[in-house]
Amino acid sequence: MSLIKKTFQTCVLLVIILASANTSNAWVLPISDISEQTIQGWRSSPPYAWMYAFDIGFSDYELNIEINIRLTGANPGTALLSTWENGIENMWSSRFDILDTTQDLISNPHHYHVNFDVVFPTEPAASAHHSVTVITGQGSGNMNTWYTTSAWGNAYNGAYVAHEVGHMFSLFDEYPGGAVNPSNPIYDNGSIMGSLAAQAKERHYEPFLNWLQQNVSDRDLIIGPYDPTWEIPEPATLILLSLGILIKRRIKKR
Repeated sequence: MSLIKKTFQTCVLLVIILASANTSNAWVLPISDISEQTIQGWRSSPPYAWMYAFDIGFSDYELNIEINIRLTGANPGTALLSTWENGIENMWSSRFDILDTTQDLISNPHHYHVNFDVVFPTEPAASAHHSVTVITGQGSGNMNTWYTTSAWGNAYNGAYVAHEVGHMFSLFDEYPGGAVNPSNPIYDNGSIMGSLAAQAKERHYEPFLNWLQQNVSDRDLIIGPYDPTWEIPEPATLILLSLGILIKRRIKKR
């Protein structure tokens, strides 16, 4: 009777586990937190060359990228500073997710949102990834020089700095005459790196995908569409999923 009772209890527990998960991903837990790191390096597209740098970490099932930009020169003012910050974050955040398709997750992957936070430090001692000189007036600027009015008018003040921040993330230009990838040039006027009247593309998130993949080599990760409905699993669900993993391993050993 004891064997029958144990078998019954195991079956009941398995039913509870599957019901709580309610998906095919019962055996794959989301990725655990990964400490923030600073990524930096150089890009070259003769005659252009530049340094990219940013912080990246993974917490609460989300990939978080932060970039600190010290502004020198003219004071842009509160309104323009807000336009720049919103233009950058709105361009890069909530566009794509990192999808975890490991094992049973192919049909119903975990979605890890990719968040971007730009900080303009004002304290002299505060560290910064990049330094930008602000010039009063209208101009096209570049990664290290921003004008208070873009060459295309005030309507593009947010978009053109979002483009320049793309270089700070290591991205190449995607328009003729720009700092394109010398080994694989891409020309795309539907891309923020090719036109200010465009959006971010999946390929622009490859540096962030690569970082996460290197830190979790046992996962199958891809870039996919942003899903605002994906919810972080409840702690109780994670406990049940963990129990399920242990039970499955024990059954295999038998």
